[in-house]
Amino acid sequence: MPLLTFPFPASSGQLYPATPLPGQNQYQYDGPNQTWVLLGKATGVVPGFYGDATNIPQITVDATGRITLATNIPISYPNLTSPPVTQSSAGVAGDVAYDSSYFYWYDGANWQRAAADSTPW
Repeated sequence: MPLLTFPFPASSGQLYPATPLPGQNQYQYDGPNQTWVLLGKATGVVPGFYGDATNIPQITVDATGRITLATNIPISYPNLTSPPVTQSSAGVAGDVAYDSSYFYWYDGANWQRAAADSTPW
């Protein structure tokens, strides 16, 4: 087993290594007890917040409950078409159309209309 050489002096809460490689053990210094505590293997997930107004976070968790992957997935909106369809136009549920005054969406049986300043989805 290789010998570990920790930084000295160390400050409480200090991480070693500061930026571990995925799969590498990381330790944290416990100042009151003057010892290094094993936190576990690094996953490679970048610390931060995931997801916002235009992205959904996608999180992968392993069998031990550790997050091993975190990424943002862009939110995709329905394709809008113009000019608007007529009530007799064929559509697929979820189809959306618009003109300068209204949004139209197909509910699977009929085209529905909403004011242009609202969003039907």
